[in-house]
Amino acid sequence: YLTLPLSPLRLIQERVRADPWKILVACSLLNRTRGSVAEPVLWDLLREHPEPASLASADPEALAALLRPLGLHRRRSALLRGLSLGFLSLGPSEPPWGVQGVGSYALDFGDDFSEQLGDELDELVAKLVEAEA
Repeated sequence: YLTLPLSPLRLIQERVRADPWKILVACSLLNRTRGSVAEPVLWDLLREHPEPASLASADPEALAALLRPLGLHRRRSALLRGLSLGFLSLGPSEPPWGVQGVGSYALDFGDDFSEQLGDELDELVAKLVEAEA
């Protein structure tokens, strides 16, 4: 099992990369919002709702209050609850296409991240493989 270190890009999504649901939540909060504003809200949200079932059943008004600093807080509250409910309905290896609130920003994260790292990631993997040999 190989765990790559965080990239120099310091993306919020990288810090939750082990959990696909958390990546989708992070991408949803980052959509049309600066990372410096979204990041503290994300950590507060994940402390209060660490699992999809908790967020899916969250009180809409309490969730909206937590999301208020991001703007569009009522809309985001409904979106995150729907996203979490949809995520719970997925099979173990089923991709999240079609889940409410999962747009191109979230779906493209993996591709964009790989492209941004490009050769740097290839070099890092080569060094790790060489070190294991």
